[in-house]
Amino acid sequence: MAEIEEKMVDTSTTDNLEDAYADAMTEEVPAAEDGGHLVPGDEGEHDAELHEQILTQETMWSGKIFDVERMEVKLPNGRCSVRDVVRHCGAVAIVALTENGKIALVRQYRTALDRVTVEIPAGKMDPGEEPLDCAKRELKEETGFVAGRIAYLTTIATSGGFTDELIHIYLATQLSFEGAQPDEDEFLNVELVDVQELVDAVLDGKIEDAKTVVARLPAMSWHIACCGRRHAGRRGLRCVTLGEPCRLAPISEGRVQWARPLFSQYRRYRWMFDCPLAWE
Repeated sequence: MAEIEEKMVDTSTTDNLEDAYADAMTEEVPAAEDGGHLVPGDEGEHDAELHEQILTQETMWSGKIFDVERMEVKLPNGRCSVRDVVRHCGAVAIVALTENGKIALVRQYRTALDRVTVEIPAGKMDPGEEPLDCAKRELKEETGFVAGRIAYLTTIATSGGFTDELIHIYLATQLSFEGAQPDEDEFLNVELVDVQELVDAVLDGKIEDAKTVVARLPAMSWHIACCGRRHAGRRGLRCVTLGEPCRLAPISEGRVQWARPLFSQYRRYRWMFDCPLAWE
């Protein structure tokens, strides 16, 4: 691989940054097979033919967090079936990144799994609460952090086969600590972990929590584009904050192929970080 010319990278010029980072890639990302363009759900030419008609609907159980409804539906082939659906008020989750390359995670016992899990901070929305307000509240309650900047990332449907629960995921940066205020029935420990450790744990199957698995994508894109070094000891990018370099562990060689498709995500949220980039 050709040596990369040492140069400064201007974050205000997206093309320069992208070109410079592209040179750091040593593995080609496999091209997608020619299968046409992705069409969102309910917008496909034949999606209407897949819809089910709800014939009857009854609330079977109401609880503290969710309700359960039983529906009789008419299938596309004309036959009838029964669907049990969990109705949920919705939730938020927060990818909270510190300026020295760490992500805030919480350790919490989950009764349904009968074990402690490692997750990004999250919580359900109160009635009438906006997702952004909930994200700010949950971040403060669970971790004690207040975000100087916070932005919407994406929304995930946790398991569309049986529930309508949606989790709205936010990116939080410029964190300041003011003290946690967990709910009276909530017991958890907070950890600040290197982004690379989270990425490796997810890809190695050590973390299974769905929202945290999704969160590793924006976290990894920031790690790669903002502070990631090229593997094998070659030159890489460093983040300069307040005049001091902020360095992360090198991206493992086996993970480098993930970098190119994630870079565009970093560019989208680049304004969230006060991180000038430079080659080192």
